[in-house]
Amino acid sequence: MTQIATSVIEELGYSARDGIRRISAYGPSGPIDDGYSLKISAIEVLGKQFSNIEVAVYDFNNLEAEGIAGLLGFDVIKQLHLEMNGPKGELIIF
Repeated sequence: MTQIATSVIEELGYSARDGIRRISAYGPSGPIDDGYSLKISAIEVLGKQFSNIEVAVYDFNNLEAEGIAGLLGFDVIKQLHLEMNGPKGELIIF
């Protein structure tokens, strides 16, 4: 499931009150984190829009200081075409 930092969700006007369910998982900051899931109206990833998508919301703690405020989950990745060529340093997404 795609994960988004609590601070970003709150900037978008959502909160835990909008949550569908409480969740716990190995989170983006390492140990087991408690969070919640909710449906957001839309998210755009690499030029492709996903509507009415359920995301996991966690505190990203120290990761936000590193510029990381979300992680793409397989729910989104499986809808993208990815080609990777490590030796050439290429990642093609469409």
